[in-house]
Amino acid sequence: MEERMDGNLRMTPAGSILESRIFDGFSIDRVQYRSAGYRIIGWVMRPGGAGPFPVVVYNHGSRTGPDGSVDLARPTISLSTPAWPGVAAARCLVFFPEGRGYAGSEGPKLTDCGSGTEVMAYLQGRAADVSAGLAWLGGQAWADTGRVALTGCSHGAAVSLLAAPWGAYGAIVLQAPGLSAAEPSLGMALLAEAISGCTAPVHFQYAVDDLLSPITLSRDLVAAGRRQGRAVTLTEFPTQPGHSGHAQFDFANRALWAADFDRALQPIVGHQGPVVGMGDD
Repeated sequence: MEERMDGNLRMTPAGSILESRIFDGFSIDRVQYRSAGYRIIGWVMRPGGAGPFPVVVYNHGSRTGPDGSVDLARPTISLSTPAWPGVAAARCLVFFPEGRGYAGSEGPKLTDCGSGTEVMAYLQGRAADVSAGLAWLGGQAWADTGRVALTGCSHGAAVSLLAAPWGAYGAIVLQAPGLSAAEPSLGMALLAEAISGCTAPVHFQYAVDDLLSPITLSRDLVAAGRRQGRAVTLTEFPTQPGHSGHAQFDFANRALWAADFDRALQPIVGHQGPVVGMGDD
């Protein structure tokens, strides 16, 4: 890859590009914008050229490890992350909001939450951060915010669903959404209400052996959406030796789910090939 550095800091009323790394055919920007008074960090992986390009939003999970510790510092991608196939083919750009409290973003942190009610309010705040980031993207000539897909895993899927009724989206893909492993039913009424406000097709992906966010949650949410007359679908992934449970949806295991994920994004990015790539595994 040919690499060049962009030393210009471009300012808008709502945010700025902090640093960029420009490769042959794509670039990665580390950005900041304001949400509820907080400085929020995000990343934009975009094709070369003027665009505008459809937008795929990917919201990260809680970053909770097997021992219960939460990694607040690790970013979703970096300036050296390889391009997603959809970006390399100039079919879309990908926006990775870090959300409040993560990877240099200001604001409250998940680790500050002492109750389920506080977790719910915190994730609603992260949903507001997504909408603020898209408002900033709407001021960039290379982003087509009239064509947006919302995606995410675990807490990121819950954030995507909570954000969905606030905007006109074309596709929503949710990987194993849930608010609490200790209290799996937490926030179910809130998530079901969010589905009722979705105008885009909503597609769930779940592993049948997920113990952190049991598949019954998605089945119940799918049923709730269908009762509301929403276009809701679910793919259930069987047990995979060496790739079980919630961890099936790590980027490192994307070969298990990427094709199904890509199909759900076709209303936004078209039918020409794969979309999803990798984060920093």
